[in-house]
Amino acid sequence: PAAAHSCPSPYPESPECPSRGGGGGFRLSRLRVCVVDDTAVNRQVLVLLLKHKFSISASEAESGKRFLELIDGGMRFDLVFMDRHMPDMSGCEAT
Repeated sequence: PAAAHSCPSPYPESPECPSRGGGGGFRLSRLRVCVVDDTAVNRQVLVLLLKHKFSISASEAESGKRFLELIDGGMRFDLVFMDRHMPDMSGCEAT
């Protein structure tokens, strides 16, 4: 039988839960995340959700063009939340 997994959070991947595999495990808080959206309130909602629910600090870009500038400047991300419809450069073009 599988070992019992005790987790105080309803989200097994949340920072309050022990690693499933042992040995220190994967930490969501170490993810390099960028939120790309031309609507400031959309970026703010997602950034706050990531911070307060998962202890993830996210970078922000207000356009696909700005996101590419971050990449060209040497920033690297593990996960990107990209808006598809932006005026300057669409999320599809940027990715």
